[in-house]
Amino acid sequence: MDEFFKIKSEVNAALYNADMKIIASKMCQLIVLGEEYINEMEEKSKIPNCLLLRNIAAYMISLLKAFGIIPKNFDNAFAIDSTETVICGISPSTSAQEIIMPYVSALTVFRKTISELAQQHNVTDIIKECDRIRDKVLPELGIILNEANPEEPVLINVSALKHWKIDGDNNTNKERERE
Repeated sequence: MDEFFKIKSEVNAALYNADMKIIASKMCQLIVLGEEYINEMEEKSKIPNCLLLRNIAAYMISLLKAFGIIPKNFDNAFAIDSTETVICGISPSTSAQEIIMPYVSALTVFRKTISELAQQHNVTDIIKECDRIRDKVLPELGIILNEANPEEPVLINVSALKHWKIDGDNNTNKERERE
C-alpha cells in the first residue's frame, strides 16, 4: 500500500511538471506492483487485498482518461459477469458460511482480546459489552462462540446466514425481522 501511494505521489509530481517520460515509467511501475502483489499472494495462498488492487486500477484508469487514451465517459471499468468470475477468492458457488467465517473468527478473537484487557484493567462496562456480544448479538445471528478456542466459532444455524446478504443490500435487517 505504501509503495502505491509513493508511486502515485511521484506521478502527481510528474503531472505537475508535465514530464510524460516519468509518468509513463511510473504507470509501468504501478502495473508491475500490482502483478507482483498478486503473484506474491498466490504463492502464499492468500487472498489479495481487493481494495488495493481496485485503487490501483481506478488510478490507472483516471490517468488514461486524463490523457485521452480512453473516453472520459468510460465508467464501466469494473464490470464483471458474476456467474463466471471468481473475485478475490469468492466465486458464485462459495457458500455464505465460507465467506463469513473469516470475519466471524476475527470478531471472536478481537472480542476475547478486548475482554481479557478489560478484565486486567477492571473495566466492567467493556466486559459487559463483550459478554452481550457473545451472549445476545452473535447467537441471534446463529453464531455461538467457543470460549475454549475463540478462533473456531460454531455456526449453530447456518440458514440464518441467508438472511444476511453479502451483496450490500441495505434491507437485509428488515427482511430478517419480517421472517
